[in-house]
Amino acid sequence: MKISRLIWFLPISLFIVSCSQNEICSSLKTAEDIINDNPDSTLSILREIDYEALKDNHLKALYGLLYTSANIKKQKVPDNDSLIDYSIQFFENNNDSYHLADSYYYKGMMCYAKKQLEVSAHYLKKAEGLSIEFGYSWITNKIYERLIYLNYITDNKALTLEYSKKFLESSFELKDRALISRAFVMVASSYSAVNLSDSAYFYLKSGLRYIDDVNSILKADILVDIGEMYYEKGDMDLSENNALQSDSIHPNSHAKMLLGKIEYQRGDRLKAKEYWDHALSTNDVKIKKDLYKIIANYYAEVGNYDDAYIISLKLDSLNDTINKSSKTVQELQLKYDRAKSESELYQKILYALVIAFLASAALFVSFRYHQKRVRSYNSTIETLTNNNDTYKSEIENFTEKVNMYQHEIGLYVSKVSNYEEEISKNIEKIKLLKTSDRSKQKEIDELKDNISTLYKSIMSELQKGNTIYETIKNRKPIVHYSDEDLNSLVDFYKIINNKVFSGWLERYTPLSVRQYVFLILEDLGYDDYDIADVLGVSDTTVRSTRSRIKKKARL
Repeated sequence: MKISRLIWFLPISLFIVSCSQNEICSSLKTAEDIINDNPDSTLSILREIDYEALKDNHLKALYGLLYTSANIKKQKVPDNDSLIDYSIQFFENNNDSYHLADSYYYKGMMCYAKKQLEVSAHYLKKAEGLSIEFGYSWITNKIYERLIYLNYITDNKALTLEYSKKFLESSFELKDRALISRAFVMVASSYSAVNLSDSAYFYLKSGLRYIDDVNSILKADILVDIGEMYYEKGDMDLSENNALQSDSIHPNSHAKMLLGKIEYQRGDRLKAKEYWDHALSTNDVKIKKDLYKIIANYYAEVGNYDDAYIISLKLDSLNDTINKSSKTVQELQLKYDRAKSESELYQKILYALVIAFLASAALFVSFRYHQKRVRSYNSTIETLTNNNDTYKSEIENFTEKVNMYQHEIGLYVSKVSNYEEEISKNIEKIKLLKTSDRSKQKEIDELKDNISTLYKSIMSELQKGNTIYETIKNRKPIVHYSDEDLNSLVDFYKIINNKVFSGWLERYTPLSVRQYVFLILEDLGYDDYDIADVLGVSDTTVRSTRSRIKKKARL
């Protein structure tokens, strides 16, 4: 009787559990659908689910991702990382690239909120690589935005500008006007940070077309940046109007700092100090750093050297924190980018080797063809030689052609000999591998190691030039590269486009590295606007550079 009841009880229990899990699955699907527009409702749904009662590991992983992302969207950092860490582990083991990229991103966001900037950079770069590989445009867009902030607070100006431009490009692809407006402001701020005011003003004004599509916080940011622009131009009234409007829409420390600078310029030091004291409550590290500089100078000018010294110590401490994180964060990001570039370069080298092999075959065929043609010309010459002197001029013409083809044959023979030698060596090695026993395995392994070392040597020599070349091909700025770095680009271009480069050597007297870079950009078909954007200079500078290059043309 008891066994009979147990037999009935088990399937009923399994049916109840199955129904319960299906309902939870449906609830989590709903929560995921509405999370971007309504994180509050997502959290309400999650509160109705008992995480500990979840039997399905996939549901547990999805729950952890949704719980973490919804809280972060509400600007609340979960107490511990256990939920998101479980999500990452599950999605890694089950090859769920979409949810894994999102999990990496929110893990990076949690670390960012906790000031664990190096760890944040690690997860954000992992998320970036995955989302780009699989084409997850929305995830990629928000990763770019967070990498902008990460590099901004660690004072990595070049990377801030690079990711700002990527964020703008991504926002245009998504056709989201609010994102486009925010991206324009970020690019403008990035240009301003590297003292390229003309470019900063251009992007800031471009973003004004979308200002009605943004929320109050972003609108306030745009207005205060415009106020900074007028401040730099010396128009204090327009600067003040924009700063006041910004602070009225959404009170912010940046606007108060700017209002303080305006009052200080007008001579009202007390009112300026009042604004700056209010602004010090900010959590923005960069604004706090600027405020410390301003207030330290203020105390020094009014003779309060004790307070000036105290503020200077705070500034030094803040700079030490930024500099310490800056180097580590930058190196970590560059490590990921370098690994990606090396992988791409390795594929290109393999492709180039295949092309080289096909070229050798084509050279051999061409060599045979030219041999046949030369024999034909020789036969013609012999016939003409036996004729009378009336054919003398024609014989001389044919002789010149024979000499020309013999020169070409010499070049082809040289090239074919090199290829035949390499091919013969490889054939002999292949025969050796096929006939060798296990005692030869060590020798085979050493041969493989030598080949690997050769590949690495080639990649090391070409890496830097190739990296910069890929950068300019993607119309990305190269303002942060030194002349030594750019020289590697010039050397790389000599290899991949030797005919064009030889033409420059014949046409011009020796040019500077940056003038060669200018010619490379022109050879890639870039107009003046694109060249100015890549070099980070004004249109006037582009025209001036072209004029100086023309003056070096050989007569």
